[in-house]
Amino acid sequence: GTGTWYFMSDLRKMKVGSDDPKAWTKYTPKMNTQLETAYSKGFKQYTMKFKDVEYIVKFSSMMQFRKDDKSLQRPVKRE
Repeated sequence: GTGTWYFMSDLRKMKVGSDDPKAWTKYTPKMNTQLETAYSKGFKQYTMKFKDVEYIVKFSSMMQFRKDDKSLQRPVKRE
């Protein structure tokens, strides 16, 4: 696929600012490729590591959360 993946880096925008481009940050090119590959293959979720922390992206809810603390979560989007 050719989608570009973002995560909401500014969680203060969660309710009102999801349309604000400043609220979103692109994943690294490597992570973008991994997410896009998993998504296009129909995976339900994808687990990846960043700075020694494992993150899980659930495609059904378009949420990312930490494997070690599922209360730490943030929206993701694909454009």
